Amino acid sequence: MNRPSFQSTHKILIVLVLHLLLTHSCRGQSQLIGPSQPIVATVGDDIMLPCQLHPAEDVAALAVEWTRPDLDPIFVHVRRAGQDVTYFKHPSYKGRTSLSIDGLKQGNISLKLSKVKLSDGGKYRCHIPKLNKQSFVDLIVGAVSSPFIRLAGIDRDRGGVVLQCESKGWHSQPEVFWLDSEGNLLSAGPTETVRAPDGLYTVSSRVTVEKSHSNNFTCRVQQNKINQIRETHIIVADDFFKIQSSSSSAIIRLAVTLVVCIVFIVAVFLFGWKWRQNMIKKGDETDGGGNKNLSKSDDPEMQPLNAAGTDGANLTVSPAVSEENKYLKLEGWRLRVTVNDQNPIMFTFDKSIKLRAENKVTIWVFDGGIHNPPSDLKWKDLRRWAKADKLLVELINCHGEIVKTTEV
Repeated sequence: MNRPSFQSTHKILIVLVLHLLLTHSCRGQSQLIGPSQPIVATVGDDIMLPCQLHPAEDVAALAVEWTRPDLDPIFVHVRRAGQDVTYFKHPSYKGRTSLSIDGLKQGNISLKLSKVKLSDGGKYRCHIPKLNKQSFVDLIVGAVSSPFIRLAGIDRDRGGVVLQCESKGWHSQPEVFWLDSEGNLLSAGPTETVRAPDGLYTVSSRVTVEKSHSNNFTCRVQQNKINQIRETHIIVADDFFKIQSSSSSAIIRLAVTLVVCIVFIVAVFLFGWKWRQNMIKKGDETDGGGNKNLSKSDDPEMQPLNAAGTDGANLTVSPAVSEENKYLKLEGWRLRVTVNDQNPIMFTFDKSIKLRAENKVTIWVFDGGIHNPPSDLKWKDLRRWAKADKLLVELINCHGEIVKTTEV
């Protein structure tokens, strides 16, 4: 049997050493490769944070760590000795991270992150401690929602319809645009932005649109940082614009009618006032110059006051009026009646009663009944008296002077 010579054995050892050196050299050149751009996700998404060992080799049995330096604890996902370790994992990632076993065998240690939260945004570190290799992944998390369009009112100056677009729950702050049916930007008012305590934004914008061939309008809300766009379309019916036009015309007609009515009422009032002034003037001329205020010096002499009525139910005032005065105004004059020296009662002529010469004013008891003769006035406080009662009647002028006294 031929035995290998020393020279042959030496050659084998040299080849083996070279193989080991080459293997070590290749492993020393391996690296973890991550994405060159940030990963963008929206709230609620399931995403993958890429991390690949190159050249590829089986790392299923090696320790693998995903961390976030800004957290405490920093660990997002940890795998050691072929098992996932959770006892020092950050609680906000509990049940939401995983690694693919088949991927690990191919050097793929990408992390699957489920149900992304707004707080997940940040810088992640992919690390294989044994190989002393690491890579970083930036995650940007945004929140979006579809806008809602509603009718906000009517712009009567332009004859258009005011539309309002609102969208809630955005992160980061988005922009709002209005477009017509051909995609042209419409001139809208400034966007109103409100940030809630949870960091999410609500945006709203208004635009006045006029009737067009399609009446199709679009509200677009977009966030370029997370490359997200949401749109909502609305079609305003032609009949709606007609209704608004009719309403405007009706309002104008109503306003004109109202103005005409007001002018008519004012004219009637002025005509009536003028007519009344003319009638008063004619009456004054007929009566010799109108009313004169009576004073102590020109009070007419009064005829006796009557306390008539078989049942003591009426008083008759019949003052004599001088020729030069023609008539007498009793407004503000009073009658004071005392029966059997008891507390007197007072009647005041509170209306402008004019007495011409030979005229009388009859005042009846308030509950005199339907069989009483016609009377001019009724006195609520006046009570019936008997023929045997002592009756004192005093007529007092507007100056508080007793101008006549009658005793019955």
